Amino acid sequence: PEHIEELFARVQVNTPVYLVDQSVKLGWYGETLFMEVHPPLEEDAEARANLLRYALEKVYAVIAEHPVTLDGAAVRRAVAETRGIPVPISTGTGHAIDNPLFR
Repeated sequence: PEHIEELFARVQVNTPVYLVDQSVKLGWYGETLFMEVHPPLEEDAEARANLLRYALEKVYAVIAEHPVTLDGAAVRRAVAETRGIPVPISTGTGHAIDNPLFR
């Protein structure tokens, strides 16, 4: 919401806009699994209360298809902070967890 005025000035009239209500997103960069967590909508009290469980369900579904070693502390931190920034949540894949590009 704090950036909407700037965005409004940059977008042409009639530009299609898609709103995505997806608190947890997962994706791969090479062999490293990343997780991006956003706060659930305020009116979704159940999602807010069960965000860690929801995130873990999504993570386990993904790693069932492509096994990796999870960094449990990184998963818990991403869920607790809900910063909306992709963070690496797997280890032992050749990509350094402390890479400054992913902080």
